[in-house]
Amino acid sequence: MDNRDNPSPFTWPGGKYNLRKHILPHIQGSLMSPFLGGGAIELLHAQAGCDVVGFDVDECLIRSWTELLADAKGFVEQVRSYIPISRSIYKQLFDRMPYISGPEHWIVNRYCFSGLMGHSGGTSKGGSYLDSKLRKLETFESSIRVGLGSFEDTIPAYPDHFLYVDPPYVDQGFYRHHIIDHTLLRDLLREREGWLLSYADHPLVRSLYAGCHIEALTARHFRADRGRSPRVELLIRP
Repeated sequence: MDNRDNPSPFTWPGGKYNLRKHILPHIQGSLMSPFLGGGAIELLHAQAGCDVVGFDVDECLIRSWTELLADAKGFVEQVRSYIPISRSIYKQLFDRMPYISGPEHWIVNRYCFSGLMGHSGGTSKGGSYLDSKLRKLETFESSIRVGLGSFEDTIPAYPDHFLYVDPPYVDQGFYRHHIIDHTLLRDLLREREGWLLSYADHPLVRSLYAGCHIEALTARHFRADRGRSPRVELLIRP
């Protein structure tokens, strides 16, 4: 699993970069993503010259995206002001969430284990690893537009955009905002064409989307997955 070319500036649990070859061929034209997360798929689609807008309900995440897109060099300067990042600094930042800046959120995200914020924070990453990440971050740019919003509001607001929908998994609390109404999401998608949904395999998901085209794929999303059987990821479309 090689993530060196992953365009996402964040480490994100359940990120779909490793499934990009299966996902991107289905996405056409202008794209709206109601669960932006780390945004690897969205960034790759934007690199192809397409209009992309992404939303998330995580205010810290959107603050990071917004500040990084506005001024990548200034963003990195603020990150560097915290180096070396000790466990105590990490804990202070984590405990202040959501009242932290974009660069502070990036630190909390990048200094945790596999994007699971709050786990194993501080001191474990530094030296050449950190230098390479910050050099890449300094040159970060994209045409993607981002905003704070829930799927309940953003899906109806973009009736003419293709939807790439990568919601929090059922019964897995990887994210700060991991509880959603999965049935309502299904109902909103039923009202339109032009969408692709990715989910971890779960009986509820298969039940909700019975009658849709469901493709089962294998994927490894976390460093802890190495040496284990791959997880099953579902790609669902009308």
